[in-house]
Amino acid sequence: MLGLDWKKPLILATILVVLSGVVYWNEFSVKPKKEAAEENNKRPFDLKTKAVDTITIHDGKTRYSFKCLDLDKKLCKLNDASKWQMLAPETLAADDSNVNALLASMANFTASEVIDLSTEEPAKRATLLKDYGLDPETRNKDTSLKVEIKTQDGKLQRAFIGNVHPIGDKNFVLSEIDNNLREKSILLAASHFKSNLDHNLTYWRNKKISLLTSQDVHSFELVSKKGKTTAIRRDGQWILNDSYVGDIENIDNFITGTVSMNAKEFLKLSSVPHQAPEVKLVLHTTDKKIHEFSLFKSRRKNEKTKLEEDWFMITIAGATQAYETDSLQRDHMNLGLSDLRLVKLITSVERFSAKKLKFKDFSIEYKDGKWVSTTDAKAKINQDKVSQLLEKLAGNRIAKFLPEVKNPEAKQESVEVALLGDKDEVKRKYLIWKTDAPPKKSAVPLRKDIKPDPADVYILYAKDLNSTRKETFQLDIELLDALPWKKEMLTQ
Repeated sequence: MLGLDWKKPLILATILVVLSGVVYWNEFSVKPKKEAAEENNKRPFDLKTKAVDTITIHDGKTRYSFKCLDLDKKLCKLNDASKWQMLAPETLAADDSNVNALLASMANFTASEVIDLSTEEPAKRATLLKDYGLDPETRNKDTSLKVEIKTQDGKLQRAFIGNVHPIGDKNFVLSEIDNNLREKSILLAASHFKSNLDHNLTYWRNKKISLLTSQDVHSFELVSKKGKTTAIRRDGQWILNDSYVGDIENIDNFITGTVSMNAKEFLKLSSVPHQAPEVKLVLHTTDKKIHEFSLFKSRRKNEKTKLEEDWFMITIAGATQAYETDSLQRDHMNLGLSDLRLVKLITSVERFSAKKLKFKDFSIEYKDGKWVSTTDAKAKINQDKVSQLLEKLAGNRIAKFLPEVKNPEAKQESVEVALLGDKDEVKRKYLIWKTDAPPKKSAVPLRKDIKPDPADVYILYAKDLNSTRKETFQLDIELLDALPWKKEMLTQ
């Protein structure tokens, strides 16, 4: 008996090792596979790693079909930024982002519940499928709602969307993956699964009205409520009406915002009113083609509010349809000369490339990594103040373009600012002065201990001394403290 005592712990240990192995195997092998199988059973599609060739939606009225154009680039999978072609109901460029979002929603969707019909008798199962709106006769009707996805390997996956569950807003869904019709496992899909499919042609098609970019355009004519403006690109600058310098950033934004706009809806040309457009824009591109855009305003009744409202639409010469837009696009295009002119005293490029600045009675130069005085060798220039001055000059500082205002009187503070080139040629030169602002009428007297707003005290004016035009600029008061009214303001 004593001989067997030492064997008992060994037997128990062996049993524990075996049981531990079984538990480990169940926990880390069997259980994950079972959970994964249950999770996959809740998915109407198996698309996590598969490339998709076509997606087709039958919404009961219209058939929408999309083909991926990037299979050769090894895209067309979940989370890829793929390009798509619409095949039905028309052959059009598709809205890539919306079709990619559709693919993601189909691939990632998981049903909240699975109705197991495997234990039901065939007759009972057939009755339930009919109640769910998923019996063969209903599924094959033209009015049935379904999604078909063909993968790159030529296999077909389908999801049939049936009736709404009597309790809640979930739909019964029958899935078919690679010819395996899963009639014994009916999914209950939340309403957003169906809502992903409930869109019209405008939603699915590419809504861009033009393929141009701002770099394609070298000149344009704009006629709006604010007058006529012509523009041509010369040596990297925009010249407006043959004499004014244009704001490159504003003009590029204007062109880009026009040629890249999306249509809210696609309209028949008969919808366009027989009247002069509010805005007419003619673009001349580098390939010597002409692109003519016209913006019209009409009135129509809002179906929801039953009230009359403005209605805006765009036409493009040669197009077979018009494009609905909105008041924001009208405001974007309804520009005039003053909206497109350069409103900076120096450009951003000039700010960062500036090497020489000249004022009334002194000048400075950027040399060996710092600004130094060229008129007084002993003067120490405050580097931060020069940087601040250049930054302010390069901002949008021209608030208004005015008829010529008389030059400042001797008693008024003024400053001349000139930007010189490498050969000391004057590239920009301005006379800037300040005048007292007219007093504001206020019902409440200003407290003496509160410092007044500079805009209430002064008005800043400027003249372009390089120009022969009789005009004056009113400047943003933000420039006031950065200007060297006295040369000591730029020294330490």
